[in-house]
Parts: sequence; C-alpha cells; structure tokens
Amino acid sequence: MRKKSNIKRLKFFFTFRREREWLEEMALHGYMLEDVKFGLYYSFRKDKPKRMIYEIDRFDLKKNPNLAEMMQKKNFIDMVKEGGWREVTHDESLNYYFTKEYEEDGFNDLYNDEESIQMRADKFRDYYLSQAELLVKMVVLVVVVGLLFNFIMEKVFDGVAETLADSVKIYNAFCGIYVAVTSIWACALFKVSKIMYEDFRTMSKDNRQVHKEKRLIMTTKGLQKYLKRHAKKGEKLVSMGMLTYTFEKTDTRAVTFVMDTKSMVNERRKKAGMERISDTKDWNMMGNDWQAESIAYADEHGLECLCALDNRAIIYQVYDEKDIPEDMAKQRVRLFSILGGTGMLMLIGGIIGAVVGILLGYVK
Repeated sequence: MRKKSNIKRLKFFFTFRREREWLEEMALHGYMLEDVKFGLYYSFRKDKPKRMIYEIDRFDLKKNPNLAEMMQKKNFIDMVKEGGWREVTHDESLNYYFTKEYEEDGFNDLYNDEESIQMRADKFRDYYLSQAELLVKMVVLVVVVGLLFNFIMEKVFDGVAETLADSVKIYNAFCGIYVAVTSIWACALFKVSKIMYEDFRTMSKDNRQVHKEKRLIMTTKGLQKYLKRHAKKGEKLVSMGMLTYTFEKTDTRAVTFVMDTKSMVNERRKKAGMERISDTKDWNMMGNDWQAESIAYADEHGLECLCALDNRAIIYQVYDEKDIPEDMAKQRVRLFSILGGTGMLMLIGGIIGAVVGILLGYVK
C-alpha cells in the first residue's frame, strides 16, 4: 500500500519559538512545510529528512505607504534569497514563513542583530495591539448604541417599548454577551501582544537556549538567591514579568544582584539635596527619567543592567559585592513591584469596597 506523500496537522501555538521547534522537528522526520491556514492548519510535503530552519515575519502597510514601505517585502525577500532562504507561504494574517537548510558553517540566522530583532518584535506586538484596540472600539460602540436604544425606547416610544418588551430583553442580552465576549477577546489579544513581543525580543543566535520559569518572589533577598542559583548554572536573566523570569545560556560566573527603584533613586536625590523625580501628569508611569538616572548611577559603579520590570524596578548584576553602592544593598519587600500600579489599584479598590460594604451593612 502506497504511503501518503502529504500530511496535514492542526496545531495552535502561543509563540513562534514553539511553532518553529515543531516545524524543524517535522523536517527532521521528512515533512517539509508547504502551507499554513488560519495560523492553525499546516500542510506538509514528504521529502528526505533534513535539518531545516524556519523564520517568520510580517510586512504591514500603512494607510498611505511611501515607496520604501511598498517595496519592503520585495526587497526583503530578494535579500534573504542571497542567503539561501526562500519564502514558503503565508497565512491569512499575512505572517510570512521562510526556510532554508541548515549549514554547518553557513549563515543560519535571519535575525541576528539588535535592530532587526527589535523591528520584528515591534511589528508583531503592534499588530496584535491594533486588533485589540479595534475590539475595544467595537465594545464602546455597542455599549453607546445599546444605551441610546434603551433611552429612546423608554422616553420616546414608551408604548411601543411595552409591546416589544421581550424583543428589547433579547437585544440587551445579545449586547451584554457581545460586550463580555469581545472584552475577553480584546484582553487576550493584549496579552498575546506582550507574549509575542517578549518571545521575538529574546530570539537571537542563542535563542534555542532560552527558557522561562514562573516564581512568586516577594523580597529582594529572595530574588538575589534565586538569580544566583541560575548564575551558577550559567543562566543569565534577560527579562522578567510579575511572575515570569526568562533566562539565556551564558558563561558560569559568580555574580550577585541588586534592584533599583524610583523611590531609591529619589532617596539618593534627597541626600544630595536635589528635588524628587516626579511628574504629576504621568498617571500611567510611562516616564523614564528615573531609569536613565539609575542606569547612569549604576554605570559609575560598574553594575550591568539586565532588565526592567515595567516602570517599577531595574535589575543589575555585579561581579564583586564590594562594588555595590550602600543605598542599593538594602533588602526590600517587592509587593508593589509584583502587583504593579493596576494591581495595587485593584487591591486598594477591593479594600475600600469591603469597608464601604461593612459600613452600609451596619447602617441598615
């Protein structure tokens, strides 16, 4: 009986890193990617087992593109062909897949410099953010239309509203379900944009040696011990979230770690007789004045910046503990760093809500 030369597989991946590992594993078994539909449905052609490399990119056009933007995709494809890469296919989201056979001493990295890595990460993040923002606009529109519809039915067509009461209830139920589902979808896309960005940012020559761990660490001392254990294994911190830590393989070294925050920077400024860094218009904590001052201060003392947690903390490493400034050596609780501004507002709001509820209960 003749074996099927082509196979199809249904798969879903949150990151291209996982997708690429799977595609390359399929190639080692003799199945070469031919097509991708909806980012889920993969078609493979049977061939000799080979070690293939896969990459992905997208070429979004603005509403009014200039010449360079219109030629970006063609110029990119022409360029990568010279390195032995070829375009395989693209899906409905216009994610383009590229591949080439691995060369022992050849050019095997399509994105191996900081600029190209950053540009690709930005493109995928911005795409998912734009989709999420579109859904948010749709939610706002449905809510406004729904409120306006109910107002008109109640105030203008009072008699008609009573006759169509069941229809109005069905309409309101539909709007409620639509808003709930779309809001969840938008939140998911916001999360995916962050995951995609972090994934592409950490993809480099050593990206196959990058891994993530989830930990709840509440103190700077606990964080130092955790990072030291990884440093002894030759793993360097490259990014961190509230609970997620990403490491890449590096040389084994005896290092220690310190954390700097905006409050610590302001403490140093106070001791030096300087004004605090404060911007009352910066409600979302997007300003980076304190980070720039922290990095300059760390450079003076020979500290190496590893990564930052949003706009709340910067992690540094140092090879000699004697080089750690005294004001950075304090052990601090990381509760605010873990929860972040939104988390703290939710926590405070929950506490206030509970207090108000208790007081209302006593009043009644």
